[in-house]
Amino acid sequence: MEASQSVANLRGATAAFHACAQGNGFCTAVSHSGRIFSSPDESTWSDINGVNDSWPTFFRGVAHGDDTFVVVGGSYVGVPGVIVALKSGKAWTFVDSGTRNNLYGVAYGNGRFVAVGDHDTILSSKDGICWRKRNSRTSDTLFASVAFGNSTFVAVGDSGTILTSTDGVRWKTRPSGASMYLSKVYYDAGAFVAMGTDGLVLLSTTDGIGWVTRRSLAASVDVLR
Repeated sequence: MEASQSVANLRGATAAFHACAQGNGFCTAVSHSGRIFSSPDESTWSDINGVNDSWPTFFRGVAHGDDTFVVVGGSYVGVPGVIVALKSGKAWTFVDSGTRNNLYGVAYGNGRFVAVGDHDTILSSKDGICWRKRNSRTSDTLFASVAFGNSTFVAVGDSGTILTSTDGVRWKTRPSGASMYLSKVYYDAGAFVAMGTDGLVLLSTTDGIGWVTRRSLAASVDVLR
């Protein structure tokens, strides 16, 4: 089953970007300056000027699924809560996200896109075009990142908050054992890895329910090997 998440692989050329996703024979990436780029080979990159220069905003996450790229972002000094989609490689479309909160990450899995952001924001969509807000059952939490793996979505954010969902609709809070801000989560080698403030790294089981604290990324990599 196809899965894509808004965390750069950090291998090869993609290390130059904040997030990237592959599909339809090419790669779409979001730079650290908040712009969208595209490449057929991860070597030569083109700035998507038609999207980047249309609105004063800042793109942060990208995912691919069901023949569709979805990029999310937002800026409180420009346009917040932005989602753009590219279906079947035709043309980028600005989508109504239904929120005025900034969006920081997006992932695809189990036939659904999930986007996360500021002020408890969790959105889901089956086609990348029509989005619905979901109940996170949290209080004013900033969700910084979301990932998909082993038929499970994992979202992370403020104060060590970790949520899981199998369908992107119903979410459960999981004890992380941490109180620090978690800025990123990804799925690799059969486990979820969450990264946070001061080098904090949390390693999870395949289902994202149980978490173990690791003080360095190197320690987590050693466990995965």
